[in-house]
Amino acid sequence: MSDRPQDFGFGLARGTASLFKKTVFGMTDSFSKFTDSMSKGLSAATLDPRFQTERSMSRVRNKPKHAIYGVARGAESLAKSVTSGIAGVVMRPLEGAEQEGVGGFFKGVGKGLVGVVTKPVVGMFDLASNVTEGIRNTTTVFERDLDRQRLPRHISRSGIITAYSAREALGQAWMRELNKGAYALDNYLAHLELPHSDMIVLLTYQRLIMFRRSKPDEAGMTVGAAGSSTETGTATGAVGISSATNAAKAHVEWEQEIKSLHSIQLETTGISLKLPATPEGYVPPGPFIPIADAQSRRWFYDRIKEAVKALVDDLPQEDSKKKWKNWRQRTIFTFVMIGGFFTVIALGPLSIMLMVLCLQVLIYREVISLSSVPKKERDLPWARAMNAYFLGCLEYYLYGQNIHRALKRHPWLEAHLQPVFAHHTFISFSMYLLGFVWFVSTLRKGYYRFQMGQFAWTHMALALVVMQSQFMIENIFEGIFWFFLPIALVIVNDIFAYVFGFFFGRHQLIELSPKKTWEGYIGGGLMTMAFGFMLTALLSDWKFMVCPPPNLHMTAFSHVQCDVNPVFKPREYAVPYPLASLLSAVLRRQVSTVLIRPVQFHSLAISAFASLIAPFGGFFASGVKRAFNIKDFGNSIPGHGGVTDRFDCQFIMAAFSHTYFTSFIKVSTVTVGSVFSAFLALTPDRQKELFENIQEYLHTSGSVDTAAIAMSNTGA
Repeated sequence: MSDRPQDFGFGLARGTASLFKKTVFGMTDSFSKFTDSMSKGLSAATLDPRFQTERSMSRVRNKPKHAIYGVARGAESLAKSVTSGIAGVVMRPLEGAEQEGVGGFFKGVGKGLVGVVTKPVVGMFDLASNVTEGIRNTTTVFERDLDRQRLPRHISRSGIITAYSAREALGQAWMRELNKGAYALDNYLAHLELPHSDMIVLLTYQRLIMFRRSKPDEAGMTVGAAGSSTETGTATGAVGISSATNAAKAHVEWEQEIKSLHSIQLETTGISLKLPATPEGYVPPGPFIPIADAQSRRWFYDRIKEAVKALVDDLPQEDSKKKWKNWRQRTIFTFVMIGGFFTVIALGPLSIMLMVLCLQVLIYREVISLSSVPKKERDLPWARAMNAYFLGCLEYYLYGQNIHRALKRHPWLEAHLQPVFAHHTFISFSMYLLGFVWFVSTLRKGYYRFQMGQFAWTHMALALVVMQSQFMIENIFEGIFWFFLPIALVIVNDIFAYVFGFFFGRHQLIELSPKKTWEGYIGGGLMTMAFGFMLTALLSDWKFMVCPPPNLHMTAFSHVQCDVNPVFKPREYAVPYPLASLLSAVLRRQVSTVLIRPVQFHSLAISAFASLIAPFGGFFASGVKRAFNIKDFGNSIPGHGGVTDRFDCQFIMAAFSHTYFTSFIKVSTVTVGSVFSAFLALTPDRQKELFENIQEYLHTSGSVDTAAIAMSNTGA
């Protein structure tokens, strides 16, 4: 009791604040539990066990500590629920089909439709629950928490609860805290503190981790023979919690995944981890765990064998799941890419050019990254910028030519930009020279070999990627048909080569690609030639495909007219007598001639190249990947790898198709745009002379009457 008036005021204020906090706590606690119960019940109605499990784990692991965190967690939960619902419409039918066939597919459709409705509702309840729980916890955020007396119990992988082990609890706590929680989802198995050092080796069912404690625990756990543990001191719980807290500051020396081990070897001074050999036969050195005590060494060796055995037992099931997951992912993104490709084609030349430009940049980046050495590039800050600069120089040179060609159909605009186009080559070369001087000026002692290698690699990437793919743009201006056909033939050849190789493949084609077979190579080639012959006939009457684009904004819905190249027009060919007799007998009518478009014969030559030579572009890419010991050039396309992995055959195909077209098919024509471009290059006196000559010719030939010429001269 106090008789001071101010104490009464302080007490009243504290009481009022406590009443308000307790009231808010009670209301939000009740509402949070109500919405959480509703969310939990509705999650069962989604018919998606995986979604239910992930939601439950998220709720357990991410308790909102205050209102702001509650809003963030709730919004994240809502976003995940909506995304899962939408994705389920596609994924659940595929999962059902792979498990139960056609019936499973339709079940999956039903489950997907149920999920797309119920999952967002679950997300809304989770949002409300997280927000109210965060508000509730805000009322107690400044109150003193009770001190934990011991670390959380470790529950083994089997799920059976055994007697509490302070040692296992400490190892589990270390695992969860190390490297900012990077291993929190692993399953703890064992750990060993190396005597006379602050090093600890931690074993989970997924990996081995060697880390260094930030501060050695003098009163912590000591490991005896065979890994048995004794607890020293009376404050075991406090010491363990302190050790686990320090683990967050520990330094991980190395980690090694169990699945990437080739073998383990028990030696006299420790345990040696053996890694598999690279494709070139090189065996990289694996980590070594120094354990002097024989009994501890044997005990930990047996624990590693236990982890390996568990991995082997789970391998068939995991491989099956991974296989089907990759199949689903690859199938979905294959259709996405095909749909996107046809959409770009329909949008016309401008969208195709932009697509090719994006592909050039992405593939160039993937190829350049192969030779990247981050440690050295940190000391050479302009290395990446220089790669981008040289790419920009070449793109300016190549696309500048294409823009000039397009503007020939807009003479007056071309006239204003004529000075730029007239000196386009010189400007491009000057830009390159500036980059060359920049490169030479950045050469540093100790990095000469690396920088020269990077310079050569950059130019190789520019030549093989950017310059070859530029032929795709050249093909567009001859008609979208010449852009589409080579790409389609490579895709079809790849598909049929895989099918024939899968069912009939027995003999390996080339060592670089062990899965390629002679049967797939030949079968794919024959089917590609047949496909090309028929596809050409189907597309030859579509003016949008066969006409050179009159402008860049032409689309598949535009009305296009042109003088079609003669190769697209049907011609009558005599059928050889033996074949004519056979066809007449089969068709029961006289057959002596057939109508075939000449372009169909040309398609056979292009198809033959797509089948016989273009695959070697892919083999070359395989050689590059083996040289750098990588599986894919990147991971930008889920299920397919990098962009380069999908377009490795297209570059050489584009170059061949353009060369073939200009050599055997292209018809030289003179257009108004090309004549006017030449006219602009003349001096004013020569332009006047040409104008007078044209007037005289038109008057002499009678194409224009004298009165019209006189009116044009007087400006009437």
